[in-house]
Amino acid sequence: MGLAPYLPDAPDGIAADATVVTGDRAAARAAAGEAATLQHVRLAWRGITIDAHDGVRLEVAYDADVPAGRVAPYVSGPGMAALLVQRGYFVLHASAVHVDGATVAITADSGVGKSTLAVLLAACGMPYLADDLLVIDMTTPVPMLVIGPPHAKIADVGLAPGWDALGREAIEGRWVMRPSVHAFDDGDRVPLGRLCVLEDAPVGQGVTLERLSGAAAVVAVTGADFGAPLLPPASRGAQLRRARQLAAAIPIVRLRRPRRLDVANEVVDALRAAAGFDARRLV
Repeated sequence: MGLAPYLPDAPDGIAADATVVTGDRAAARAAAGEAATLQHVRLAWRGITIDAHDGVRLEVAYDADVPAGRVAPYVSGPGMAALLVQRGYFVLHASAVHVDGATVAITADSGVGKSTLAVLLAACGMPYLADDLLVIDMTTPVPMLVIGPPHAKIADVGLAPGWDALGREAIEGRWVMRPSVHAFDDGDRVPLGRLCVLEDAPVGQGVTLERLSGAAAVVAVTGADFGAPLLPPASRGAQLRRARQLAAAIPIVRLRRPRRLDVANEVVDALRAAAGFDARRLV
């Protein structure tokens, strides 16, 4: 498909679940005036265009001076998110770890440290479930997390001990970690138990954990929604309804912490507390 080794082909004997093809960017520009629908979503950045079709096909076009390594994250991130939303999933920009019997999703603005925290927890022996794209099936009575591929993108692996044992490789100046993924009896889906919003603590403050409720919880989920910015306006109302549904179904918590290694144990303890909280008593 023209993006190897960054996005390799499906292994022999395994049917591809989605098709990614590269094409002529001039043709993509010529079709730019087509009306967007949920089943045909166009994404564009400087020098890169991605068309998502019917949840099964990505057409990727990029200028000759754009390296494939810069294109790949757009394909595996927003491009795949668009396909998943077209298939009916609710997709958040988040990581997920199985903490003391509960699946905890961790969301944050880019660069705040959600992937770093997830890999730190994995290094502590907690099963690692997803990074970057958190895929949720909202059609069941309990929201179900679809376990993602075993990788995480980390900018600096020197922040905590134990990461070397997880395995790593560098792609385009970033580290790609490969922690082990827990094999659950129910296959590739587990109930989603908590959503934790990770933020930097104000100067001078330590680690704090609080429950978000009502509009604050919905805003937190909406802020993590990977799909809404990708969709045509006519489809965004459904995304807001899903955000409200998720905020009503599971506890939403805010974890604030200084971005320092010396509070790592406190942060892990806070995540364990969030996993064990009785939703009726969390304040």
